[in-house]
Order: sequence, then C-alpha cells, then structure tokens
Amino acid sequence: MIRVYHLINSRSQRIIWLLEELGLEYEIIFCDRDPKTRMAEKSLEQIHPLGKAPILVDTTTYEITLAETGAIVDYLIDRYDDKRLTPQSGSIEKTSYYYWKNFSEGSFMPNLAMKQVFARITQMSPFLVRPILMLIEKAVTQRYINPTLHSELDYIERHLMQYQWFAGSEFSAADVLMTFLLEATCVSIATKDQYPKIVAYTELARARPAYQRAVKSGKWSMTAFEQYWK
Repeated sequence: MIRVYHLINSRSQRIIWLLEELGLEYEIIFCDRDPKTRMAEKSLEQIHPLGKAPILVDTTTYEITLAETGAIVDYLIDRYDDKRLTPQSGSIEKTSYYYWKNFSEGSFMPNLAMKQVFARITQMSPFLVRPILMLIEKAVTQRYINPTLHSELDYIERHLMQYQWFAGSEFSAADVLMTFLLEATCVSIATKDQYPKIVAYTELARARPAYQRAVKSGKWSMTAFEQYWK
C-alpha cells in the first residue's frame, strides 16, 4: 500500500499527479494547516521528523517513509516506472530530463518561495512596522526576485519554443515537477502576451487525464491556488 500525506493546494499535489500517471493505487492522508504559518500541523512530525508534506509511505514490499518531493519522484520512478515517464538512458532527452527535474526545485522554486515569504512577512507584521517592511519587500522584489524570475522564465520560454515537453517530444516526470511552478508564475508574473509558450504548456499539461484525476483526488482548487499566488 502507498500512502501520501498531502496538504491541499500545495506542492504535494505533484506526487498525486505522478501516482496517477504511473497508474498506481494509493491512499491520501489529508493534513491540516496551522492557521498562522499555513504549514502542516505539528502532528505530521509523528510520520517524519521534519513534519513537512509531502510524505510517502510505501509498504508494498517493505516499509519505507520518504520526504522531499524530488526524492519521492526519484523513488517512484526507479521502482514503478516502465520507462513511460523517463527518456532512454544515454539520450539527449535524458540529459534534458535530469536538468529540468533538478532545476525545478534547485533554482526555480527557491525564487518563487522567496517572493511569497516576503509578501507573507509584510502581511503578518504589526501595523506600525508594516510600511517599512513593504518598502523592503518592494525593493527586494523589484531589484532581485522579479528580474531573476523573468530571466528563468525567458529561458523556459525559449526551451518551449523548440520542444513540446521539458525532456523533448514526450511527457516525463520532469513535467510533473515543472508544471506546478509554471502555474504559479502564470498567476503572479507570467502573462500570455509575454510568455505564450509557457501559458500554452500549462494548458496542455492540465488537459492530461492523469492531471484531471489528481485534481479530484487531491481536492485541488484553482481558485484557492490563484488567491495564494496573487
């Protein structure tokens, strides 16, 4: 049995999508958020010491408990994929697969997260100091975060001008990792006029049957997602 500890409208949605793409049976354990921090409640620490979703527990052959989205993706692909979601070893496509899979969490996500962290700090700060923090947030966002994100988005847009998916002509697990982040940028920073290929790509990914099944099973809400990233 595979169990996924999942926060609604979080990055753990990608694990549910991957499980659907792999055609595996699984159970979702929905986790509550702390009303102040919006992170998973402390009870999740009973499953994994860091208490962050997603967490995968697989007891199919022997029991394994695994955290970190990238590690979970690697584990599921290594154990259950029949080469449908990974390119052939030694190919150019496999090199692209490795790059974009790691780019998603190593480069792209930290900048998106930083943008949200600064916004949350300002929103949750005392009224008297909020104007000062707003100035700091604006300066950091305009001078560093947004330029960095646009540089990355420009790079992604050029890639998608040449390829339908991130590893080439075929959908792969790298797309599962990248789509969530691009959906967030389409809400917050990437317009259709400026990044038509990125917008078209997200629409193509959302049309996949496995994505649609994951939306239902993971209780995904695009409205709530958009409100958060705006």
